[in-house]
Amino acid sequence: MKIYKTYRFRMYPERFDQEKINSFLGTKRFIYNYYLNEKEKNNNLTLKEMKKSLMLLQKEKPWLKEVDGSILRTTLDDLDKSYQRYYQKIAEKPKFKKYNNKQSYRTPYIRATYNTKKYQNIKIDLERKIIKLPKIEEIKIRGYRNLNKFPYKIINATVIKEVRKYYVSLLVEEEINIKNKLLNHIVGVDLGVKDLITTSDGYKFKKLEKNNYFRK
Repeated sequence: MKIYKTYRFRMYPERFDQEKINSFLGTKRFIYNYYLNEKEKNNNLTLKEMKKSLMLLQKEKPWLKEVDGSILRTTLDDLDKSYQRYYQKIAEKPKFKKYNNKQSYRTPYIRATYNTKKYQNIKIDLERKIIKLPKIEEIKIRGYRNLNKFPYKIINATVIKEVRKYYVSLLVEEEINIKNKLLNHIVGVDLGVKDLITTSDGYKFKKLEKNNYFRK
């Protein structure tokens, strides 16, 4: 059985890498607000049209190309999902993002082969305690002392800044084995007033009055 799980590590980027991460966060906020404004002008603007427009915007503003392009696309994905939830009346209308003490951006894991050379945009080495992220040099990390290797399939990485601390959260796919158990005994449970629980095989559990255990 496959499950999805996150592993969160504390990062210790050098000043140069901090500036890069901060600029990536600022660019994400710019793209989100820019296309939120476009959506308010044209409510029928689709995700496909926004991504096509993004390519033209990158030509107008070359500094957008300095950022990991996946961040820009996932930002548009998030904006579109927010609008879909708003249309379905399960969330409030998306609002313009402001600078705050907690910011994040997400980038998907990409693995490819070019000219017989294998490429990965996200690499983690727990022996050296470093992580490599797109357009950022190796960054020292800390966490999960019981792990020496990271054999899991990475789905994406979310970089988080909380005040002056930096973290990376890796969403991974894990394979787990669940043993099938054969049930050979069934017990009925009845909740009562006099006794808390009475089972079909005759056991009774008295009501606990102290500290209101029953309600808890």
